[in-house]
Amino acid sequence: MIMIMTMMLPEDLVFQILLWLQVSSLLRFKLVCKSWFSIIESSNFIDQQLHHHHLHLDEQNLLVVSHNRKIPSVDISFISPSGSGSGNIFQVWENLDIPPSPLFHNPLDYGLSVIASCNGLICAETSCFTHILVFNPATKQLKYLPELPFPDYDLSRSSRPIIVGFGFDFKTNDYKVVRALQQQEYNESICNVIQTVVEVYNFSTNSWRTVVDAVIPVFLYHHNHGHCCINTPFQNGGIFCWLGYLHTPEEIGTILLFDFSKEIFETMLLPDRYRVPSKFTLTLALLKENIACIEWKDLDPWGKYISYIWVLNEFGVKDSWTKLYTVQLEPYTKPIGVFMNGELICEEQDHLGQKSKLSLCNPVSQEFRSLPFEGPIWFNVAVYKESLVNINKCIL
Repeated sequence: MIMIMTMMLPEDLVFQILLWLQVSSLLRFKLVCKSWFSIIESSNFIDQQLHHHHLHLDEQNLLVVSHNRKIPSVDISFISPSGSGSGNIFQVWENLDIPPSPLFHNPLDYGLSVIASCNGLICAETSCFTHILVFNPATKQLKYLPELPFPDYDLSRSSRPIIVGFGFDFKTNDYKVVRALQQQEYNESICNVIQTVVEVYNFSTNSWRTVVDAVIPVFLYHHNHGHCCINTPFQNGGIFCWLGYLHTPEEIGTILLFDFSKEIFETMLLPDRYRVPSKFTLTLALLKENIACIEWKDLDPWGKYISYIWVLNEFGVKDSWTKLYTVQLEPYTKPIGVFMNGELICEEQDHLGQKSKLSLCNPVSQEFRSLPFEGPIWFNVAVYKESLVNINKCIL
């Protein structure tokens, strides 16, 4: 029947029909016939499939990477909440077999942390920053990036914050990873930057290069936390954000942005409430294509937690920050991200701090729905959409 349909329908119509199918179905249909294989493998189809599925917010997945430090493997949980109701939530457990890096015998002994997702690709790093890898959960393709040695620092008199970002350069049609190191030295409560090193990996050349005369106009935090990849029709995954601060007589909270096309850093101020960010627990996320700043705190040691969600309504305009939601949370519960439909991704730890559960919270109705995940507290999450992006074809 399929062969008859293929012979009767024009190829451009078959192309349009295939665009509506899920990635899992497309991977199976590649085996139907040579013409379908050729269509689905073409760069034109992959690009249009990305654009087509970007417009449908219901086609979203939550990827949870949990790691048992005693076992050199990573458990990947794929959770697909459907709509805003309580039903039709399903989960698929898979074990991602990470092959050892040829440069390092067992990188997973040190854990694995998700950096970001972009166009269906997940970028992650080992917890000691020794290796960076990119994988496509749908196609099971995985690639280690070439090893990037650290510059020599005198750690006895300074600190070395490191940040890593992942995104897409829409001008050159290339995926990139940026790693920035900043050597800081404190002298009588004054922080000085001694050295800054910024390096960019291009998928098209499969190589790292140093960005000459790179300037990071803020001070970096010691943990690569509170970051997000801006992936909208306007930014196209081309900007990555981290939390940072200006060191004046007191800290001034800022967002540090890296433009993957211009390969420069820029800054944007946080809401006035977070002028001294070290006094708050903050994270950045993307809330329906707008940058969001999420604060959470406990009202008392045994009571409910509370979260404030601020949204930047106009990119680059500090005065456009608006406090959009105030959400009451259960004890030991904190928001760790935002789902594509605007629901908060919340982590609930047990009182012993040994196990975690996940739930989604509607910030308008403040209703929670549990997700079928329970695991160790050592895990990361990433919101992504499945794609056919071929990691191997990204490299010349």
